[in-house]
Amino acid sequence: MKKMKAVLVIDMPNRCWECPIHYLNICEANQYKVGWENGRNGKPDWCPLKPLPQKLPPNELGNMSLYKSGWNACLDAITGETE
Repeated sequence: MKKMKAVLVIDMPNRCWECPIHYLNICEANQYKVGWENGRNGKPDWCPLKPLPQKLPPNELGNMSLYKSGWNACLDAITGETE
């Protein structure tokens, strides 16, 4: 049976100490220990948080207009934003 996927949308933190998934020096997403060097000095390479892709520019529509429109609508649905 194929496992379902889920998405949690949060504001991207700049470092571990600002992350809501960080608790008592542990990353609750993957159980990595958050040390001083990676907790305060930016996002470590092992961080499981990935940024959402960017919207496609509407001014360059051409023959990809339906694709771009759908792409941007999908990102709006994920973030709860509307144009």
